[in-house]
Amino acid sequence: DKFVFFWDNAKIHQANILKPLTSYLLICPNAPYSPQLNPIEQLFGIWKLFFRQHQTENEEQVVQNIIQSCRKICSNHLLSFTKHSIHYYFDCLEKKNLH
Repeated sequence: DKFVFFWDNAKIHQANILKPLTSYLLICPNAPYSPQLNPIEQLFGIWKLFFRQHQTENEEQVVQNIIQSCRKICSNHLLSFTKHSIHYYFDCLEKKNLH
């Protein structure tokens, strides 16, 4: 069995230390500079929005804010992120201009 990893073009994904793992992974690279094709970018965006709604003054508050922000993300968000990326994927196949 192989896992499928959808990687953006971050330098860390090209690190030599990861090369041995590639024999165990099916890697699906994302097009360069196309965060709209990667649902995780949408997730990070909404997570940061939730996180920034609260001030943190110490390490404990940061950890609590991280957890609370994660809990605000629901399955409807995830479905929406995936639909958004699929929409742009088909636009790319049709060579439409992405904004």
